[in-house]
Amino acid sequence: MTPSFQKEEPQLRLLERLCGYGIYFYRRYIAKNDEEDIESLLVDIQEWYRGSFVDQALVRFNGDVGQFWSFAADVKRESKLPKLAAVILSIAVNTATCERYFSELAAIHTAKRNRMNPEKARKFSLVRQAVRNLDRVENEGMESMELKRIVDATER
Repeated sequence: MTPSFQKEEPQLRLLERLCGYGIYFYRRYIAKNDEEDIESLLVDIQEWYRGSFVDQALVRFNGDVGQFWSFAADVKRESKLPKLAAVILSIAVNTATCERYFSELAAIHTAKRNRMNPEKARKFSLVRQAVRNLDRVENEGMESMELKRIVDATER
């Protein structure tokens, strides 16, 4: 027996997920609990998904997403969707954490250790992190000791 959500059309599931994401980000970044705004946002998302949000004959932006949403905000001033799009598109992407994890994995999982099981690799990373924390505490202690050292006036 298949679950009822798997019987739905894939496009309907995608639209439902888009609406869910839209509500989440709208509440997080724009308005917390304004149900009227949420309802109009859902209508706008459905219109955008079906291609009827703005007249396609007017839209010729050659891939400039910011210009499209600026135009949409001018055409549909009461719409919440262009505001949401501007907020989402202005979020900066940062991959530093992911890159740091990959470099840490490269230090642990070398060619000689490539048969290491995941649990042992995790424990190695925990030990490595604990050693790094201890080194940082020791170095901070040394720096503060050097800063607190009294210097004789004749040594200056």
